[in-house]
Amino acid sequence: MLHIKNSPVEIAPNRILSVPTYNGQFPGPTIVTKAGDQATLTFQNGLTQDSITHWHGLLVGPANDGHPRQVVGPGGSYSYNFPIAQRAALDWYHPPPPMQTGE
Repeated sequence: MLHIKNSPVEIAPNRILSVPTYNGQFPGPTIVTKAGDQATLTFQNGLTQDSITHWHGLLVGPANDGHPRQVVGPGGSYSYNFPIAQRAALDWYHPPPPMQTGE
C-alpha cells in the first residue's frame, strides 16, 4: 500500500513544511523487488486534490504508468499490477499532480 497524504517534514533545520508523503515518509519507502517478481501495489489518495503515482525507470505498460490522466480523487485508490521484467536498477516514483508539479 502506498498511502499519500500531507505531513509535516523538516526540510532544513527549523524549517517545517507540509508536503506530500508516502506512508508518512519523505522520501517515500524503498520498494525492493527482483526480476521475475510481480509488483502488486495499491495507491490510496489521502490528499485533498487528485493524484496518482508515476514510476520512473520501471518498464510498465500504460495502465501502470501513473500518468496524470489516471489520477484518482481524494479518498480514491488505484491498483498497480505488473511484472518486474528488467535488470537491477534504482528507479523512483512520485505523484504527478496535474498542473501542479511545480508547486
